[in-house]
Order: sequence, then C-alpha cells, then structure tokens
Amino acid sequence: AWGAPLLDRLNARLLARYGPLIESVGAPAAALPALLRWWRAATAAAFLVFWFGAAMPPVAVFMAFVVNQAGPLGLDWWVAARRKRIGEQAVTAARNLAGQVRVGMSLNEALAEVARDTPDPFGGVLRRAVGRLDAGESVRDVLTDLRARIRVDAVALMSVALLVAAEKGGKLGDVLARISATLEELQRVARKRDTDTAAGRLMVLLMAAFPFAFVGLFSVMDPQLMHALFNTLAGQGVLAVVGALVYASTRWASRILARVE
Repeated sequence: AWGAPLLDRLNARLLARYGPLIESVGAPAAALPALLRWWRAATAAAFLVFWFGAAMPPVAVFMAFVVNQAGPLGLDWWVAARRKRIGEQAVTAARNLAGQVRVGMSLNEALAEVARDTPDPFGGVLRRAVGRLDAGESVRDVLTDLRARIRVDAVALMSVALLVAAEKGGKLGDVLARISATLEELQRVARKRDTDTAAGRLMVLLMAAFPFAFVGLFSVMDPQLMHALFNTLAGQGVLAVVGALVYASTRWASRILARVE
C-alpha cells in the first residue's frame, strides 16, 4: 500500500488514456489503478525471476519488456472485444425494440422489456438508462448521455434514431426496423472482413510460435546441444534477440492486418 501513490503517479498517463476508454464501453474504471499496479509488479517480478532465479540476464530484460507491453495491449484487446460485443447486442436490441413498439408498447415500456432480455454488457447499459427514465429524467437527456458515454457506432445510431423519433414524431416502429436493418448490414460487412483476415491472423500466430516450438523440440531431442543456448551469456543473448525479432515482426504484421480491417 505504501507504494501505491508512487505507482499511480507512474501510471498517470495510462490512467488518463484507459480510464475514459473503459468507460466508453460501459464498464467502470474504478479497478483500473489496482490493475495497473499489479501489471507493474508483474513486470518487476518477471525481471527478477529470470535475472536472479534463472540466471538469464538478457532473457530477463526481454521478458520484462514483454510483460510491460502486455498490459496496454491486453487492455486494448479487452476494450475492442467489449466494443464489438456491445455492437452485436445493440443490433439485436434494436430489432427487439422495433417488435415491442409495433405491438403497442410505449418507448419507455419497450426499453424496459428489451433491457431485461439483453445480456451484459449492453443489457447493463440499457438497464441503467431505464432506471434513469423511471427516476423522472427526460428521454432526451438519457439518450443524449447514452450516445456520448458509450462510444459504439451501433449504439450512437440507435440513440440518435430514438431521439429524433421521440422529438419529431413519426412511426417509431418503422424507424427502429430500418435502423436494425442498417445495423445488421453493417454487422454482416464487419463479419465478412473478420473472415477475410482470419487466415492472416492465424499465419501471424503460427510464425510467432515457430521459433519457440523449434527451441522446445530440440531441447527434447538434443539437450546437450541446447545447453549452451540456455546456460551461456551469448546463448541467452541469442534467445533475447530472437524473441525481440519475433515480437517486432508480430506487431508489424498485426498493424498491417489492422489497416486492412
């Protein structure tokens, strides 16, 4: 606990970046400071274990670097996965909302019904919105805040459509049906893009795993041959350099795939 303020100051830039990012996908950021402290501790632990425990200084530096990079990369992956999940759930919610409105429910009643049937994470977002409506807040305030707080395209589109329909009038059921059809088409395009790049992502993973699989295989087949690799400073340096090259090539290939997506 005595080191927590120091770690929080060290993590200030990451807290400023990832706090709003986590909240933008409907999750609380209260646990982020503790999570970042554990990540810093894991980085130090990896360095100490490989330097003093395994007596592999070059590998210790590389492993500390990998763990240090894994924290932000893990958060980016989690936010992206949650944003994708919310987008998929918003498509289903818009379709169900259109059906509820068409059978005669008011917007508030339909939102409450859909919120009960929608699983988290988007279900929790909808239930909080319904709770605010039940507490007396206006539809405009709740939908405007929902659009500003949840940075997901499908949620923004649905919120704007609901807001315009509620304020300007019109057949809300038809508006929601058109919105859900648009969101389903966008979802279909996104899934096709994911399918098209799946082979590339798999190839990147296989290429990244190959050097380590090669070392493991030869460690079993000829342990004496690999002794110098693990027990001399030069061999450990080679391991660290190979690991760094694999990491750099994997990041480079991932960025290329991200541009394609």
